[in-house]
Amino acid sequence: MPSEVHTREEFIEFIRNTAAEVADKPENFENLRTHDYLFAAAAWTVDMDGYFGNLGLPMPTNQNWNFIATILAAALHYE
Repeated sequence: MPSEVHTREEFIEFIRNTAAEVADKPENFENLRTHDYLFAAAAWTVDMDGYFGNLGLPMPTNQNWNFIATILAAALHYE
């Protein structure tokens, strides 16, 4: 769960576990192609205030948008 990710190691484990789950059960996921996934990530980011509000959670204020963008951009080319 994303809520359990607090360290670099936990982030790496989360990504690897998610990738394995997508590979094993693609029928459980909506966005399997890279461009679909990225468009969905952008749409979710636009609506994220509503996501946190619906859960009764405060909107996080400590995002490092440049770092997140770097990870997404690098992953498109990294082997």
